[in-house]
Amino acid sequence: MNPPVTDPLDPITEPQPACPCHHATDRPDEATVTVGAAELTRLGELLTDIDEFLRCCGGLAELLAGVHAHRGHPHPRSAAATLVDDVGFTALGLRLDPDHPTPGGGQ
Repeated sequence: MNPPVTDPLDPITEPQPACPCHHATDRPDEATVTVGAAELTRLGELLTDIDEFLRCCGGLAELLAGVHAHRGHPHPRSAAATLVDDVGFTALGLRLDPDHPTPGGGQ
């Protein structure tokens, strides 16, 4: 269980605390949600828009790298590029096969 939030974090000066559940191998409290093909298709469209926005709007990748640098990432530009690529590959996977999406768009 997460501790209660007492004061809002300042996103510029305070890093977001790590969520312990993201590093757990067993997540018994994690809910399973069924997502239909229509929702996956819409998600793919949304991720495509986000991917195009991040790639086409000058300077956004550098701003994203700045966020990663502020959070102390040892390779902020690489992390930013990887995040943008993850969005693109996930969108591609959802467009290719909305019933069985896989990372990188493979079958």
